[in-house]
Amino acid sequence: MLHQINLPGYATILNDFVHFQQQLLEFACTPALSDPLVPDKVNDVFKGEFGDWLCSKLWSARNGQPRELCGHLIKLTDFIKHHPAQRNSILTAFAHDIDFYSHLDDPTFQFSYCTLNKSVQDVVKPLMAAFYELLSEGFPSSGQGTPQRLSRRDVATMFWHENHILLKVCPSCDGQAPRFVNGRAYANIDHFFPKSLYPFLSIHPYNLVPICTDCNQYFKRDTDPIADRQRETLIDIFHPYGRPAVQYLDIQTKRGPNGEYIVHLYDREQSGVSHRIKNLDRIFRLVLLWKDDYLPYVVSKITDDLRDIGTYRRDRGEPLDKDVVTEVLQLILQNYAHKVGRQERYILMNSYALYALSHQDEFDRLVEVLMN
Repeated sequence: MLHQINLPGYATILNDFVHFQQQLLEFACTPALSDPLVPDKVNDVFKGEFGDWLCSKLWSARNGQPRELCGHLIKLTDFIKHHPAQRNSILTAFAHDIDFYSHLDDPTFQFSYCTLNKSVQDVVKPLMAAFYELLSEGFPSSGQGTPQRLSRRDVATMFWHENHILLKVCPSCDGQAPRFVNGRAYANIDHFFPKSLYPFLSIHPYNLVPICTDCNQYFKRDTDPIADRQRETLIDIFHPYGRPAVQYLDIQTKRGPNGEYIVHLYDREQSGVSHRIKNLDRIFRLVLLWKDDYLPYVVSKITDDLRDIGTYRRDRGEPLDKDVVTEVLQLILQNYAHKVGRQERYILMNSYALYALSHQDEFDRLVEVLMN
């Protein structure tokens, strides 16, 4: 993930939801409690509003027929009845994986879900992944004695309101932020670790990040942030909440021999193209996106500004020379700390300004734009 983001206030509710998820997993993995699965058994374990809410997700209020979630629970319970030794491995793996955020700098941490055998994964995944769909319907949470409901739309809206610095940029690509209509954010919620590969993290607060539609649907999709689980760990990735790339990323832009744009990404801390740089680019296709789309946009904006300045000064009989270009480019560099993350594509604008100031051919192109 590119930009630094802060965990919004909904994290408390989501943590309650993760705890509820863990309780339901324990319930399903204890046949004595959950077999047969009937409302009375659910309400004995899940009290009050939570039990009523869960029953409404398990059985249709209209005709009492089992819903999809009910089928997932029954399949897992039946599996444990025939494979009781797998109970502890499932519950231990869940507790281990949801603590991943405490291990971002641990070179030995490995996700346990990935080590479960396929038959176990096949019965656990549908139940865990279903929680994200339940989130869209709203999850009850009695925070400070006040019942609340949290939906996916709430997650997106609260994220953008509480990360107000990023209101104009996507945290992943530095492009345009999602739109707001009537105070509601219309953004895709990305599972940084895809729920198809890491279902234990389907509603984990440190795994949900609202990003732009292009990043979510066309670039990242279900790409695993860790390219090689056998050789790489969490230290080989940038993480949206714990280790944003912007603090370590060195972006170099230039033109190729035929005038085409070229973008290179380097890791300042690790001196070169590190594993985490490669993983960042593999996930969001930043080099491709930036060289083919964002960088041409940035150069076009700068040249348009120079044309406007040239017209303005000529109309007033003011002098025009290369120093004007230098001033424009240096102003971009000076404003970096104030505008990065606040103005879309500013990372590329800063990088291009550095390039134009240090390469005479590119600088001369801009001077020609100004003068003509």
